[in-house]
Amino acid sequence: MDDFLRRGAFRGVYPTQSVLANRRAAWGLVAGLLLIHSTLLAWNAYVHFPSVDEVAHLPAGLGHLAYKRFDTFHVNPPLVRLVAAAPVALAKAPLPDLPPVDGNPWPRHEFILGANWMRAQPGSLGLHLVRRSRRMGLFRLGPSALWN
Repeated sequence: MDDFLRRGAFRGVYPTQSVLANRRAAWGLVAGLLLIHSTLLAWNAYVHFPSVDEVAHLPAGLGHLAYKRFDTFHVNPPLVRLVAAAPVALAKAPLPDLPPVDGNPWPRHEFILGANWMRAQPGSLGLHLVRRSRRMGLFRLGPSALWN
């Protein structure tokens, strides 16, 4: 065994300049791939939104902010809708026409309300406003991901 060590069998075990350079290149490659991946995820989120529910959530959130009524989309807590609708309300978006309050909790008008609100927007303004509200959801995900 002593002869084995003298011949330099473990040469290269300790990091040399080339090994350190390879590690830096590998970390650079990993960072670059993560950057490309996150960019593609953000682009995919931008292109493929809104989903069916978001078209109903945004006008309901605008109704919460403007009219202080929480009867639209009353099956879920309103906090996320309020946060998502805040930048759209600050952009002075047209407000939805909420159905009259009849005291009956069972009818759910939010999807019809959302479709009518989207049709009332000129051109692609409705999609732009939904994407603007989506950005608030992405900002909300950061702290919750760190919390868990």
